[in-house]
Amino acid sequence: MPADEQTCHGRHLAESPARHGAGRGRRRALAVTVTAALLLTTVPGVAAGAEARPDDPRPAPLAAHLPIDVLVYGGTPGGIIAAVAAARAGADVAVIEPSTHVGGMMSNGLSWTDRGDVGVIGGIVDEFFDRTQALEGSVRGRFAFQPSTAEAVFKQMLSEAGVTVYYGERLAEGAGAVTKSGTRITAIRLESGPTLAAHVFIDASYEGDLMARAGVSHRIGRESADEYAEPLAGVRPPEVIMTVPPGLDPGFPLSAPGPVGSADDRIQDSHYRLCLSTNPANQAPFPQPAGYDPARYDINVEYWSQLAASGQSPTLHWAMHADLLVKSKWDLNEFALLSLGLPGANYDYPEASYAERASIDAYHRDYQQGFLYFLANDPSVPPALQDQVNAFGLCADEFTDNANWPRLLYLRESRRMVGRHVLTQHDVGTLRSKPDIIGMASYRLDSHAVSRWIDDQGRLVAEGSFGAGGVSQRWAIPYRSITPERAQSSNLLVPVTASASHVSFSSLRMEPSYMIMGQAAGTAAAMAAASGSDVQDLSVSALQNALKATGSVLTDPGDIGTSTFYSHIVWAYFEGIIAPCGPGKFCPTQAVTRAMMADFLVPALDLPPASQDYFTDDNGHPSEDNINRVAEAGITLGCTTTTYCPSATVTRAQMASFLTRAWDLPPTSQDFFTDDETFTSHEDDINSIAAVGITTGCTPTTYCPGKTVTRGEMMAFVHRATIWAGS
Repeated sequence: MPADEQTCHGRHLAESPARHGAGRGRRRALAVTVTAALLLTTVPGVAAGAEARPDDPRPAPLAAHLPIDVLVYGGTPGGIIAAVAAARAGADVAVIEPSTHVGGMMSNGLSWTDRGDVGVIGGIVDEFFDRTQALEGSVRGRFAFQPSTAEAVFKQMLSEAGVTVYYGERLAEGAGAVTKSGTRITAIRLESGPTLAAHVFIDASYEGDLMARAGVSHRIGRESADEYAEPLAGVRPPEVIMTVPPGLDPGFPLSAPGPVGSADDRIQDSHYRLCLSTNPANQAPFPQPAGYDPARYDINVEYWSQLAASGQSPTLHWAMHADLLVKSKWDLNEFALLSLGLPGANYDYPEASYAERASIDAYHRDYQQGFLYFLANDPSVPPALQDQVNAFGLCADEFTDNANWPRLLYLRESRRMVGRHVLTQHDVGTLRSKPDIIGMASYRLDSHAVSRWIDDQGRLVAEGSFGAGGVSQRWAIPYRSITPERAQSSNLLVPVTASASHVSFSSLRMEPSYMIMGQAAGTAAAMAAASGSDVQDLSVSALQNALKATGSVLTDPGDIGTSTFYSHIVWAYFEGIIAPCGPGKFCPTQAVTRAMMADFLVPALDLPPASQDYFTDDNGHPSEDNINRVAEAGITLGCTTTTYCPSATVTRAQMASFLTRAWDLPPTSQDFFTDDETFTSHEDDINSIAAVGITTGCTPTTYCPGKTVTRGEMMAFVHRATIWAGS
């Protein structure tokens, strides 16, 4: 392989049937060890070493300092898929689930699955959706299912994989919750007292508690528009909802944000995703919460009155949105800016104590239960709207241990890790390729409201929303986005509160994406546990091969993920030197023309406008201005004294002369290559770029001067020249 095009290839590791068998043997031995000697507690009615029943809040006994292979914190969909993937790869795996049910939001009301391009869903994630459909016999498709079905499938997959689940346990608060030796987490302490050790940990919680208590960098809220040059970042322009009559209490938090584009610590709104039924035989009435006050919803009545005055007819979307699932069941979501969500009521949630989170949960539950009761019963509700609401009731056969109400608040966003690569809007839009791809996301950028307040004109306004009408497109999730910086933790993977900006997380935050990242995290954890390596040192190519073997979709959504010059192209993109050649494409193997050369050099050198027109054959050409600029700077002499030949391709010999003049490289007496002797007009320039490290040749002794330069190669040469100039 030519020296200028060399890249590192990691060694490939294969999982053999014997490796899987060994893993199963270790799990059997583990169960015996736990039962025999290492039980910390004994819970009446629960057998030693057994997992608790889903309807039993008592935790199973936990083992002290038991060095299992992989410990997953959080039985969310991402956590479950991680656990199953790790177990199938031969690891001993346990899951710590704070509630008495697994499945996270997918078994707690979020049953209409936002998925974007279904073509990115493969591997174990695809298997989950196949199983839900098979279990229900659904004609609605694989992505609309009952919460109870999701939980049943998750439990089945965990059981088949031999994963132990400890219910009703959560990470201790305060100091000592996480024990570390250098950069490695050695054990975690649970709130009830037990301590668990593992070789590799996975934080799959929605809150990122394990990540935070392990000392891993993270952030909450929104970056400014300037931090990552994201057009959608920071505070958004306000949207007017309605005019508020003087003295009307809105009944919910109000808080104006900072200037448009500024950063803050605010997150998207929250509410409960309900499972409703239109089957009278399977309905429970909307409950009236304690302390219910219908005046709390006077602002909604005023809002509806203003809508009616504008000529609109009552519709369910005046209050909420429902998607049909199966068996006359519906997934209830908020709609528009005055609905179920409460912007501002959840700002403290990510860093709150468990008690404070419970209080925030209760506030949302009381508001939402009261709103639904109000809609169904209050005479001030428009009759047409009330009739539509009263077609629904809570599903009597869902969440039966919680009065038919979901157990989890829908937390669209919490902490986000600042890991080895922070995903930004550029990764979702233009830089879709990644060399360390572990899966793909595809949902549009989609943020719900963040702030709501009454402005100085007496109008209720909101901000933070974007995404309506957006386009779903595939983009690569890199392994670096689920791995922390090594200095902070070398045996932790984070597939849910992953490393992403607020804007990019608005696309990444869908459950299928969490599950795709979960499979990668579980597979990587098993590999790291088996090899004893840091997660940062894992062979990405081996991980990719393991994922592909299960059917995971890792096709490059762009065209630079496998390019040797990936990092140089990304650098050039952010420097404004190279632009895409099409949507999400950079054409790294395309030949560089002389016109392109001018387009690259002008922004790289910030060349000023030219005072004259130098050539006759570029009139009207899109690059004419840049061609004149490089001519005035003395970088080009043209292909004749009056012509530039803008469409002609550039050879490596010509490139050397362009760069030598552009950066005024010093001459050298050393002759580096044996094949440039006949290129007399360029040989000195070839030696100059070799002397300063811009090129290493196509072999150690040859330069290949007559070879055409590609766009990818050119970005490497320009990058190296810029580094030399700044050194």
